[in-house]
Formats: sequence, C-alpha cells, structure tokens
Amino acid sequence: MLSNLIGIRPIKATGMGLKKMKKAEDPIRKKVVLVGDGFCGKTCLQVAFRRDVFDPLYQVTVFENFVVDFVLDGIEYELAIWDTAGQEDYEQLRPLSYPDTDVIVLCFAIDCQDSFENLKSKWLPELQYYCPQVPIVLVGNKIDLRSDAETLSNLHKLGHQCVTPEKGSAMAEELGARDYVECSAKMMRGVQDVFDTVVKVAATYPTQGPKMKFFNRILSCWKP
Repeated sequence: MLSNLIGIRPIKATGMGLKKMKKAEDPIRKKVVLVGDGFCGKTCLQVAFRRDVFDPLYQVTVFENFVVDFVLDGIEYELAIWDTAGQEDYEQLRPLSYPDTDVIVLCFAIDCQDSFENLKSKWLPELQYYCPQVPIVLVGNKIDLRSDAETLSNLHKLGHQCVTPEKGSAMAEELGARDYVECSAKMMRGVQDVFDTVVKVAATYPTQGPKMKFFNRILSCWKP
C-alpha cells in the first residue's frame, strides 16, 4: 500500500553541490525528511532543488521520495529526500516516513503566521516523539513575498507581517535546530544553501539505521 504512495523520479537538478547522474562508488547515504504545514513550500523547494525550476502548480503530497547524488567538500553523498504531507488528513501516514532519518528539514512560510506558530505547537512535539535524536534544519520559505505588495497588504489587513530573519533565527534557537536557512523556490534564491546546510549537518551526525537495505529498496522501485 505504501509503495503506491511513493514516487521515485529521475534527478535533473543542477548546482555546485550536485553530481548529475554519476554513480559514486562508496557514497555516504543520508535520509532527509521535509516536514511542515501544508502549502508552506516543501514541494516547491525540493522540485527547485532537483530540477532548477519553479513549479507553481500545487499538488497535495502524500509521500514522495527521490535519491540525489551530492558532492560537498569533495565528499560524495547519496541523499534520499522524503517530501511529506503536512495536512491533518495524513497525520496517521506521516510517521511512516520517520524511521532511519538523518536530518529533518522543518519548513514554514514566512508569510503564514500559522505555519510559523505551528513549529512549536505541532511539529516540535511530533518530531521529539518520533525522531528525538535527529538534528533539525529550520527553513523559511517564500522570502520573495517580503517585497510583494499584495502579500504585504493582505497581511496588514489581518494585523500580521512577514516573519523576519531575526524571528526565524530566534525560533531555530528555541526549537534546538542546528541551523536556520531562508529561501525562495520561485526566485531560486537560497535553495542550494538549504541542501548544502542539510548535508553539512548530516555529516556531523552518525548515520541512522541500516541505510544499505533502505536505499536498495528505494532504488529497486526506480525504473528510469
């Protein structure tokens, strides 16, 4: 049943950290899971990273995962990136993505106060329960909206404003996150920085779980 919910797609992204379609002999395998409220930009982030494009068409994600070859500081990594659903309808399924995770990418949208407040009230308790020892990288998405007149006007009417970098950094410290990174998938700003940071954090922690069997299961489902 779960295998029907997981999509494995070829990697087409580019970037200084990426090795396109080149098989490493002995890569370090890491599992990265993206979590956060629905509509906060998780899927756009991973699509921008893999394909160097912004996809404005929103599709509800249940589970999707992708294997990406990545090189940082001359070291080869093989990342399994899991994109999860943030909606309440999928709260019973989402924990299935957590076993053997090496880094959590916890996302919020800088124009959505609810997604920011839910970091503490919803996501931290869930992560502490299912992934208590897994490092977190906090990511603020949609930073292009800080200069979007319509967005600012709508927020002003509600008595809100965009989350500032300072508030994002303070939240990361409060959550115990290893780092805070901001990005805009639409403008392709900071996307590479997010995953460079993720790999750097992953490199400082021992790999969780039996990665060889885990990656072989994923790759066996992928038929280019």
